[in-house]
Amino acid sequence: MADLRVTQLPELTTPTDDDILPIINSPASGATTKKITKANLLASTAPFVHTHTVSAVTDFQAAVSSNTAVTASSTHSTNTANPHAVTKAQVGLGSADNVSDINKPVSIATQTALDAKAALVHAHVQADVTGLTTALAGKEPTITAGTTAQYYRGDKTFQTLDKAAVGLPLVVNVDATARANHTGTQSADSLVDSTTNKAFLACGV
Repeated sequence: MADLRVTQLPELTTPTDDDILPIINSPASGATTKKITKANLLASTAPFVHTHTVSAVTDFQAAVSSNTAVTASSTHSTNTANPHAVTKAQVGLGSADNVSDINKPVSIATQTALDAKAALVHAHVQADVTGLTTALAGKEPTITAGTTAQYYRGDKTFQTLDKAAVGLPLVVNVDATARANHTGTQSADSLVDSTTNKAFLACGV
């Protein structure tokens, strides 16, 4: 093949890694023409689309640290004092409150149930206690303190205890002289002198 200028060579649009390219080695001192494969040529270069870590970028961290906008953003991100005055409604917490659990009101259903309950300490009238009135009616009555003696009658009532109640309709009081002279018989309602056949009826003598 006759020598051709580079511009006269046929074009290769889709080279492969094993294709050979001419390369001038050490052009500054004793340059020589050599060959190199596409793979070897690209091995010392990075892909057109690639990434780097922060540490691979010279002075990147220093530049970021000295950037006032970045500093302000970092400070803002740790600010928990709500610098934008966001409301609970804006974040969907309109029904939330800051009332402690112990101070929260009970639900309507709970309050309704509690309203139907009695207080722990409470009182009742006699009629509220089932069977109490009947039970009390079957008990014996008690004697009321007073100046009049009483007795319990067969009909389960207390009655005044006096001479009429025990069959002594008349009480006869006889003075000492009459009693000394009395030789007659004595009944519950009279003292009769057998000599004169007179009864001595006197009160308080």
